[in-house]
Amino acid sequence: MRYAKSLSAVVAAAILATSALGQLVHDESGYDLWTRSEDDGDYLYARDEGFGELYSRDDEAGMVYARDEEGLYARDEDDLYARGYEDELYARDYDDELYARAAPKAPKELGAAPAIKNYKETFTKYCKGPIDLKGKGKGKAAKAKPKAKGKKREDNDSLPPQRRAMPTGARMVKMGDYDFGKRTDPILFSDSFGTCAGVIITGTPNAAGVTRGLYHVSMEASWDALKPKWNAFVRDVFRSGMTNMKAHFYIIDTSLASDPDYKDDPDMKAWAAELKTGYDQLKKELETGVVGTGNVKVTTHAFDTRGGAEIQVKPDNTVIIDGRTR
Repeated sequence: MRYAKSLSAVVAAAILATSALGQLVHDESGYDLWTRSEDDGDYLYARDEGFGELYSRDDEAGMVYARDEEGLYARDEDDLYARGYEDELYARDYDDELYARAAPKAPKELGAAPAIKNYKETFTKYCKGPIDLKGKGKGKAAKAKPKAKGKKREDNDSLPPQRRAMPTGARMVKMGDYDFGKRTDPILFSDSFGTCAGVIITGTPNAAGVTRGLYHVSMEASWDALKPKWNAFVRDVFRSGMTNMKAHFYIIDTSLASDPDYKDDPDMKAWAAELKTGYDQLKKELETGVVGTGNVKVTTHAFDTRGGAEIQVKPDNTVIIDGRTR
């Protein structure tokens, strides 16, 4: 319960020290905690010298939260709570009652496939464009094969999509970013997916009018590294007020069925297995933390996208992936 104690101490210290500047406090286990207030309490944070950095912030939205290296955090939006992953550590404050569960397990590192050179560079960078299968991630764009004369390309999921022009007036969502739209807003669009994951959320709007969101998820070397941006996205999904939400999840076909030339390549199989670990974690987070089990539709693409791989969601919530309505 060490995390829960420290977390409770941090939040309590942050709330009680809104007028303090550089006030040093101690929790019951003897760890030094300190809080600081700037601009009359608009910004508070606390640090636990024994555990790594924790902090709290109170902005105009009235949100107070704390976080440490394990991704624990607390928010105060009518109720105060903290949530972790895996074992779901959390504390809630309803009518002055505090609940907590055991600390979560350490997040699983995705790591590198040893036989693949420049793995981390490829893993974190090459969702910017197509992946070089011949060089197995050495950073060179794959060259398109010449089209055989007299043969018409069929538009199906087994062939790499060709780059399409962004729809007129659409709003581009860049790699690592996300955006939301109302029915009066233009199409949300993103392309050049490689190892990145694409997430589209659609739902019924409330008074705020938001009906959809699109996130071009830049995969990091571990789930722990990805969590800060993911947590921000989830927070903004719920702030949008959408209900009856469903998700589309766009990822590489890690079975390698879409890349038959590489299905038996040990390097590619190892790389695909590492990617699958990250994708599975994201899908789990979508189901358990956002839209619910059974409300995530998965669409896959080949490693070899030839510069294609694009997703969009229209103002009426129509989802189009690689030129097809899904």
